Amino acid sequence: LLSRRQRQMCIRDSIKKYKMNLAAVYLQETDQSITQIAGELGYSNISKFARAFQEVFGMLPKDYRKAKK
Repeated sequence: LLSRRQRQMCIRDSIKKYKMNLAAVYLQETDQSITQIAGELGYSNISKFARAFQEVFGMLPKDYRKAKK
């Protein structure tokens, strides 16, 4: 069985992956700025958003957008 802390980390990671997958869709399918997308997903700090995105996709949001267009 997982400890309470391990469960919280799993939930946190799952939420982050879900948000970053949404961000990827927004980056591909809209012309919204990265700042707007970050804000919609609850990130007030663009650096933290970019770091989280890079952890999931291995590249920064701006590079992801360029690669997918």
